[in-house]
Amino acid sequence: MAAIQGRKIKAWLVLRGITMIDVAHAAGVDRSYVSHCLAGTRRANVVRNYLEQIGCPVEYLGKRKEAA
Repeated sequence: MAAIQGRKIKAWLVLRGITMIDVAHAAGVDRSYVSHCLAGTRRANVVRNYLEQIGCPVEYLGKRKEAA
């Protein structure tokens, strides 16, 4: 699986008024864990799943966009 694209995800969050603290609380992890996930230094499954649930583009999460 490709790495998540942290910069694009951060920009996507900012455009929606969502902070990394919001993501951390919702995913049940520390803010620093979210930061490490977006930097690619931690496994991001919990964070990735939450971001996908709130509509983050799957391409940013290292997943392939399914054909329509």
